[in-house]
Amino acid sequence: MTHFFKKILIFSAVLSILTIIPTIFINYFANPYGLFGGFSNNYKTEPNQRSLKNWYILENKDKYQNLFFSDSRGGTFVFSDSTYYNMSYSLGVPFQFHQDIKAILNNGIKIKSVIIMIDEYSIFEEAEKHINQPLRKKFNRNDLTSFFSIPLSRTKIYSILSFNKFDKHITFNVSSDGSYEYNNFTINNRVDTLKTKISVLPPTYKTQQVFYDIEECVNYLRSKKIAVQIGVHPISKGNYINNINKFEQLNSLINMLNNSDINLFNELVIIDDKNLNSIFYDASHYGPNLAKEVINNLKDSVNNSKP
Repeated sequence: MTHFFKKILIFSAVLSILTIIPTIFINYFANPYGLFGGFSNNYKTEPNQRSLKNWYILENKDKYQNLFFSDSRGGTFVFSDSTYYNMSYSLGVPFQFHQDIKAILNNGIKIKSVIIMIDEYSIFEEAEKHINQPLRKKFNRNDLTSFFSIPLSRTKIYSILSFNKFDKHITFNVSSDGSYEYNNFTINNRVDTLKTKISVLPPTYKTQQVFYDIEECVNYLRSKKIAVQIGVHPISKGNYINNINKFEQLNSLINMLNNSDINLFNELVIIDDKNLNSIFYDASHYGPNLAKEVINNLKDSVNNSKP
């Protein structure tokens, strides 16, 4: 019996070595989430932007005084003022934005203003699941053990080994302004807004919770004398048609915010996506032409609020 257990132990040890060593090797040299080394604008595949962008801000304390928070839909927002940094990351939600803002301020960063964009994912994304998702989990800067032990992803490895220059043809500008560039866009400056009435239904418990998350974040920023603006992403017609119930709850959230002292700087609009590749990269993500229109909405709102 003792001999049998020895064999089991030896087999387990060998199996562990054969599993651990490749994992460590690939995570370090392929660096699928961009967690090793310095910051870059040249990631072959999408990195863990929540971690990288938070680290970048903390390591460039005097460079940026205005932060723009969004899920990945906000990636194409580029601001003419170089003191703005685009903090957009995959499936980010207001509760996480509040966490990030607190951590940044607690580390002595001086911030003048914050912009937060919301959409249906603000309500329906289960952010607590991100702790098990290497692309979205917020890592500590020096937690090398966690970096090395990230489970290998076949999709990530294939993306890195592919002949495509960029995964999804996207450039992630982490070490400049934080924005994304969709390299396969044919830009069309015409943006057609569709007039569609979206119902305002009674908010669900989840919708109410997101309202409280936003309210808490806004009150925190105001207590720190930091200007804050809340906006809503425009949506494609196709996305709206396929998710009407979600956008009805988003509209309920917007109604709650506008009936409080947190007024949005723009309205929820549905955009005709018949020219999908010139305005929208896919059903959710839109190009810089539409992002510029939202920025103009923001500028108009700020100017109109001045005495």
